[in-house]
Amino acid sequence: DHDTMHPGIWMAFGDVGGADFWRNKARIIHDSFLESPAGGAGRSSFTELKRYLRPDGSLVCTEEFRCSIHVRRGGYLLTWDSTFRCDKECYFGDQEEMGLGLRVATPISEVEGGRLRDSEGRRGAKQIWSNAAAWCDYSGTVDGRRVGMTLMCHPDNFRPSWMHARDYGLVVANPFGRQAMKKGPPSRVALKPGKELRLRYAVWIHAAEADQKPNSAAAYAEYLNLAPSSR
Repeated sequence: DHDTMHPGIWMAFGDVGGADFWRNKARIIHDSFLESPAGGAGRSSFTELKRYLRPDGSLVCTEEFRCSIHVRRGGYLLTWDSTFRCDKECYFGDQEEMGLGLRVATPISEVEGGRLRDSEGRRGAKQIWSNAAAWCDYSGTVDGRRVGMTLMCHPDNFRPSWMHARDYGLVVANPFGRQAMKKGPPSRVALKPGKELRLRYAVWIHAAEADQKPNSAAAYAEYLNLAPSSR
């Protein structure tokens, strides 16, 4: 299910300036590499310019996407740093489907025996859904190995992210859907020409022996050392 709009790890938005980029009704396209993909000992990175286009081809905004992948014991740490700009004022609307998402393989989804937990000690999609957290881990057992992904939120983001967590394998870090996530009045985050909106996240992709629990708190601390707060 969801084969056209849950591709694994992605950032998309159900409403930017009235256009739906989550369900692929509008398009996010690669414009160019501002920094070409490069690799080294235990690390790779690139910086990409993306354009957000309405169905008629008109520009909504651009995204400067800085990505780095760090090889770590037991997995990989993917850092995600996006800066949005526009030529004409636009806005980020209020939906559940707004932010950085991940979809785990069905065998480790909660309905198949996988486990969801967050930085605040909550367990399961019902407890986690709509609550803010520094990180949320989705993991389970495949072929005798404990595998999964931890979605992490940077403290410098303009607002804490509420977790849109589902038992079928989905987690989205969503700082926009205040009303949709049942946390207050409708949210409408304006982006004006000459201004920027920056969003920073990370995903720890991990694997270990079946009896070993992932140390998401330690991975989150390592992420903050790599991307320190500017506050």
